[in-house]
Amino acid sequence: MVRAAMFICLLVFTALAQDPAALFEKAPPDIDEALRARVTQFYQAHQEGKFRAADQMVAEDSKEAFFGMDKPRCRVFTIGNIKYSDNFTRAQVMISCDTEMMLMTGRIPVKRPLSSKWKVVDGQWFWYIDPPTRGETVTPFGISKPQEPGTSSAPPDLRGLFVDRETVTKSVKADKTQFTFEPDGAASGQVVLTNQMPGSITLSLETRAAPGLTFKLDRTTLNRGERAVLSVRYEPVEGHAPSATAVQIVVSPTDQVIPVKVSFRPASAGRRAN
Repeated sequence: MVRAAMFICLLVFTALAQDPAALFEKAPPDIDEALRARVTQFYQAHQEGKFRAADQMVAEDSKEAFFGMDKPRCRVFTIGNIKYSDNFTRAQVMISCDTEMMLMTGRIPVKRPLSSKWKVVDGQWFWYIDPPTRGETVTPFGISKPQEPGTSSAPPDLRGLFVDRETVTKSVKADKTQFTFEPDGAASGQVVLTNQMPGSITLSLETRAAPGLTFKLDRTTLNRGERAVLSVRYEPVEGHAPSATAVQIVVSPTDQVIPVKVSFRPASAGRRAN
């Protein structure tokens, strides 16, 4: 009996050590699974551009708003935090959406957070939007509120929404852009490329034929913070004197070009490649 009481006390202590809000907001597994399945189906329809299918999961009182709203095409989406309310009949769901954003340099891939609201209607989860109050209007970017009396009607400063080309191109870096090899011995080197763009990039190579030289990327798609390695190898070819050349690493979608130069020491120098 004493052991049972101690065990119960231990459970209570452990529960109190956790976040109290999390204990009461955690949905029963069947409710949570049903919502996640419904959200996945909804955004899968967006991903495939099947908005009529998505409309079947929109609450009747929100269909007009859904029809006129911006519908982002997520290449990949991930369900994030879910906050339940009203005895688990309403929920706010955060989605991480891999989509594109237009900059002055063109379109770039980004991860865009999306917040959506869901409610239970006749035992099913439906996407919905709160109806606008008097004077408010629904726009593709959310609900627009009327201007307060006496406030300025000047347009907002949008300069912070644009990124100049120099900033974008500095977000993909190479740790080395030049090699010098001996002409009469095998040699190799590596270039490490790092992506600090707010989304994924694609790498490709543009090379000119050069006897004995090969260039190879270990991967061509990089998400933010990831690295790729360009391997440069040289093998002497009998009867062919090597000459300086360059390979160009092309970054999409920014069209950045990173040149990597390869040169050779004079044969008489007799020094080893760096």
